[in-house]
Amino acid sequence: AVPGTAEPAAPAPGAPPAAESPEDAAARRAGLLLDGLDGSWFTAWKVGGLLAKTEPASAVLQVVRSRWGSLPRPVDRQNLMKGYAFSHSEVRLEVIDLGARDPDPAVRRWAFDYLEPYTVDRLEADPDAYRTWRAEKAATPPGVLLARSADRLLGLLRSSAPEDREELLRRLEEVVLRLGPAPEARLAVLQAAEGWIQDPGWHPDPAPLLLVIRAARPAEDRARALFEDLIRRGGEGELRALLLAGDLEAPWAREAQVARLRSANAALAAAAAEALADLGDLRSVGPLVEALGARGEDRGAYAVSGALARIADVPGGGIRDAAWWREWWNRNRERIEKALPGQEER
Repeated sequence: AVPGTAEPAAPAPGAPPAAESPEDAAARRAGLLLDGLDGSWFTAWKVGGLLAKTEPASAVLQVVRSRWGSLPRPVDRQNLMKGYAFSHSEVRLEVIDLGARDPDPAVRRWAFDYLEPYTVDRLEADPDAYRTWRAEKAATPPGVLLARSADRLLGLLRSSAPEDREELLRRLEEVVLRLGPAPEARLAVLQAAEGWIQDPGWHPDPAPLLLVIRAARPAEDRARALFEDLIRRGGEGELRALLLAGDLEAPWAREAQVARLRSANAALAAAAAEALADLGDLRSVGPLVEALGARGEDRGAYAVSGALARIADVPGGGIRDAAWWREWWNRNRERIEKALPGQEER
């Protein structure tokens, strides 16, 4: 050292060098994240999600590939893969492929679960078929594969027997959840599901159809139009409209839901109450209390009481009767009304 000058400080362990390329920075971050795996599924899942968001993805993938075989715990490998599987990373299929070739059978089983939205066919029992599929699709972006899967499943649904539809809808939902933007594929799914949900004879249980519609994330104007079409149909259509609004947590449907709390149709009142509970709007507490007082002991009353418990965060659920809620409302009304939107400015 030159007399009278201090030695330059040594870099801290793990600190980046003075000039670091994006690739090197990503690789260093990936290594540090992998070093933090501790045998907890939650930690591994979070690490996988963080790795999936780190760019450039190709640099991170190199580190994951090089370290995969030395990660000793299957729970770490499976949930690291899960973090990628539920991301939109361009290399997610490469990481799932590591799981598909893992020595642990449980990790492989999860890998083929995560692959199914891309392959449609279950390939776990046929390694040669998987290798062929992987070689053929290696250059195809994951989003394109998902759009093709959606199209194929829609085709199968259009020609399916009624008993096969619930499983096919479940698989379609899994595809749509991973689609990303893909506007054309989403529109095709929405158009088909909108037609099917308006026909109770096509599938008597609306739940799997509602899940597909929610996964497709319809714009508000489209969701409103479907809701209004179903309401106009009455009967089962009206019930499905309320269930749809509940699944979408649609604030624009609140007035229609409140209006049906006193319906003589207990199933309709229950659907309205459950939708209001999903929305969680404190403005619904008063109407729910009033509706409960006007109902007898039926499914609708139980659902109204349960909705009140959820919105007001009161333990006890549906076991509270109308008298109990009336007394509770008298004690808490002022506090709740002060908490309503817009009251703080008054």
